[in-house]
Amino acid sequence: GTISWAGDPYVASMSLKAKFNEIAERYAPAQVKSWTQADIDRFAKVDPVNAGRIRTLQTTGTISWAGGVAGFVLGAAVFWKRGGTVNGATVAAIIGGIPSYMVGHEATHQVLTFTHELYKFNAMDANKAFLGWWAKNGGAI
Repeated sequence: GTISWAGDPYVASMSLKAKFNEIAERYAPAQVKSWTQADIDRFAKVDPVNAGRIRTLQTTGTISWAGGVAGFVLGAAVFWKRGGTVNGATVAAIIGGIPSYMVGHEATHQVLTFTHELYKFNAMDANKAFLGWWAKNGGAI
């Protein structure tokens, strides 16, 4: 007779579809509702260490964004002067502003990594701890 591999767990584990589904489940975004500062305060009662880290990440994210905006404005201003016409100046400002935003954001982030000691903890672990808690305590969709 013929050999049937159907139902063999080893063959099932080697299937491309099974591997894809495993990876897709592992990296699927958490399905949770938006949270407020009050929710982070509730989390702080359960896990004060990671709650402090979440607050630090929020603060540094806001400051990094502001550094990026400042970089965009400065880059756009420098490139604006290089354009000959209004249309050329606008295009030059946009083209100069976008990479300046990225440089400003990254430079600010590097400074904040040192000043806020972000290198001392894994940001992903803090986020996962909060999202896990949030999903179990009112954040699940």
